[in-house]
Amino acid sequence: MQIFLQNTKGKQHAQGKRGLNYYAHGPLARVEYGNNHVQGIDYYYTIQGWIKGVNSNILNPHNDGGRDGLTTTGNSNAHFAKDAFGYTLGYFSGDYSPIDTSKWNTVSKRFEANTASSNLLASRNNLYNGNISHMVTTITKPTFVGIRDSIQFVPLPQGTAYKYDQLNRLVEMKAWQNINTVNNSWNSGTTYAGMYYNKFSYDANGSILTALAKNQAGDTIDRQTYHYQKTNGQKQRNRVYAINDLATHTSGEDLLQQVAFDSTVAGINVNNNYSYTQIGELKSDKQDSITNIDWTVYGKMKSVTRASGSHKYNLKFDYDAAGARIAKHVYTSNNTFIKSEYYVKNAEGAIMSTYVQTNDTVAHTSSFTQTEKHIYGSTSLGIETTPVQLIGATGSNDTSNHYLGYKHYTGSNHLGNVLVTFSDIKLPLDTNANDTIDLYWPDVIASNDYMPFGSLQAERTFKKGIFPNTFNGKRDDAELDWQDYGMRPYMPKGRIFPTYDPLFKKYPELTPYQFASNRPIEGIDQDGLELAPPIPFGTTVPLPMPPLKVVKGLGRGIVDAIHGFRDWVQSPPPTTTFTASTLVPSTVGGDPPPEGDNNEKKPPNGKYGKGVIGGLGSLLVAAGVKSAYDTQQGTGDGQPQASTGPPNLSKPATNTEPVKTSKDTAPDTQKKLSGSPVLIETETLQQDNTKPTIVLPK
Repeated sequence: MQIFLQNTKGKQHAQGKRGLNYYAHGPLARVEYGNNHVQGIDYYYTIQGWIKGVNSNILNPHNDGGRDGLTTTGNSNAHFAKDAFGYTLGYFSGDYSPIDTSKWNTVSKRFEANTASSNLLASRNNLYNGNISHMVTTITKPTFVGIRDSIQFVPLPQGTAYKYDQLNRLVEMKAWQNINTVNNSWNSGTTYAGMYYNKFSYDANGSILTALAKNQAGDTIDRQTYHYQKTNGQKQRNRVYAINDLATHTSGEDLLQQVAFDSTVAGINVNNNYSYTQIGELKSDKQDSITNIDWTVYGKMKSVTRASGSHKYNLKFDYDAAGARIAKHVYTSNNTFIKSEYYVKNAEGAIMSTYVQTNDTVAHTSSFTQTEKHIYGSTSLGIETTPVQLIGATGSNDTSNHYLGYKHYTGSNHLGNVLVTFSDIKLPLDTNANDTIDLYWPDVIASNDYMPFGSLQAERTFKKGIFPNTFNGKRDDAELDWQDYGMRPYMPKGRIFPTYDPLFKKYPELTPYQFASNRPIEGIDQDGLELAPPIPFGTTVPLPMPPLKVVKGLGRGIVDAIHGFRDWVQSPPPTTTFTASTLVPSTVGGDPPPEGDNNEKKPPNGKYGKGVIGGLGSLLVAAGVKSAYDTQQGTGDGQPQASTGPPNLSKPATNTEPVKTSKDTAPDTQKKLSGSPVLIETETLQQDNTKPTIVLPK
């Protein structure tokens, strides 16, 4: 097998270009990345409009809805690279029925591998409320082995089965990898060896009591007990003071044993691993060498101080007037400056560009470099990583070359979890030595898979840290092994937030430190505030929220509307104006708006505004409208909106070719250059078909 190298020189094209195709009734059917067709991502839905899957379980072009990379006559997507990832979600047996059964009737051709009578299916129960009973996640190893020594395409399908309690809280997960890729079916009769087994128990308001986790080989890496302050067996506070772990193995992605738990009143907030401020913000973490965490009056992390001499880092953070993080400063534990990261954000709080400042104390030089330029559609698509040095910057005469490999796109699942990172390069291959391109492979840079609450599965994580966002699509703080959720940080290894929920008054039934109501497979924790439904890419109607919330919202809306009408009859309303993005009136005259409570948005005190308009707003919230708006608010990392309606699989999604604006566009079929990828200098592009070249990042 030989590798062809692609033309990268000539007129510059918009490599972030994306093609979108939709089903006839509205939901997104296909996304195409890059005008070089580096990936085509195909979507499938159930009749309820729930996302059923993306691409296929075994990443075979014959099973893919778009047939990406399948070199057959008449396939318009043959020039796309093979799919780099895929996943399917299972709700109940028979949850998916295609309109066109001609392909589905042949099991080996289905996008979803057959689960009938399998170990995977036997490990879960049918769920009819929209919760997920099982999931199949297929990632691929990075394409290049070593320092571009050779290439590989290795799909890694894994099925995970879930069980829940009566409150839909996750209590168990089992993982299986016994799939037959030849007949596209999951096997039965395999003895379960504990692969990635997870088990959780909770108290009545959602505080985790115990957590058990195993690695791929079935070795126990977490056997944890969460400790709280209790008096006569009754919990006094929701704060976790210690997580004791009796496991003897570690994956490197789990917590280690902490100091012994001290339950005395005098020692509870002094001698244990975690201590808190008087209002419940994490103050110290002995295991992580954190001696002090300062918080702003708005509940944002201001600084982290480590014990002097620790190999870990001190941190300081800056925020804008809206509370969005705009800078992170990194120091040694002895307060020697290492670097600063600065974030330029849009009006919704989404990062548009990142700059890094460093100082070389030996050479006495400074650097201020633009390191990231983020690419968005309705949600994040990836990052352009070409470094641009701004200190002593000079103009460039290199205006005719276009360099590939610096754009890093992501493939994510329904939760926004980043599964694979791939570049804007596709690798053309000759499989039969006839000097003709037979197929294309993606340039996968990094791959990740996750435990239920966000820690990484070590054996399914390749090149950690290549992309700055991981679980739920949130940005990692690698110096802490935490994540920035916008309103507050999150601790994936501990499965908790280190500070209380700003919306705790809305959810008295829940501990203010829980993550996503302990339902991390069904939903996300939106901006660190509350459970939100996973909202797949490019669709239009939110998925149903829990019935209790809907009923409470309807009742509150009706009562507020009645009271508002009564007050309106008794006194004239103030003049009100509205903003479409919030559905909350602003008062002109009348009572002024109240001061915010824990950053929570509230309607004005004007009688009419608070009553009728507030009532209508509550009705809209109950109907799910608020979720659609909220996904466009906050940090800008939320998922876009979801859809309803059955898919139409009678035909594969139609591929729309990019508009060719110049004859110098590189052809899809090209001549061979060499037998292995090497760094090749670019050359002048001619108007006719020239030698294809590629410039790989150094």
